Amino acid sequence: MSITIAAAFLLSTAVQANAFGNAATHEAQSGPAKIVFYRTGGFRGALVGCSIHEKGREITHLSPNSTVSLAVSSGQHTYSSRDGASNLTIGLAVGETSYVRCKMIGLIAHPILEISDAEAFAQVSPRLTDKTPAPTEPH
Repeated sequence: MSITIAAAFLLSTAVQANAFGNAATHEAQSGPAKIVFYRTGGFRGALVGCSIHEKGREITHLSPNSTVSLAVSSGQHTYSSRDGASNLTIGLAVGETSYVRCKMIGLIAHPILEISDAEAFAQVSPRLTDKTPAPTEPH
């Protein structure tokens, strides 16, 4: 009985060590990822732009029916709308692509950032104008 308990303990310790080792390796990996921001059109907010900021700096601006793809470093990023009313934090893995929609809400049309996915983007992308700037280094 004590041999069985000792074996279970050793196996448990080995599994935990392996899990922590894999987690450390995963965290140590860094490299490029991609984020796609998009905004569909409509009457609401047609004259209001959707400025997207990271660390207090505007990184892109979306007009109605536009999209921008940016190369970013993997890891956690926090984006906000121009008025700071909408904050969105995204964790990106190496090689991952995430989608963010800028949606206008309210009578005065405040931009709200929301997580989207490839399927939702694919449905609207034929109507969007790609405003992606020339390639730059990830930030």
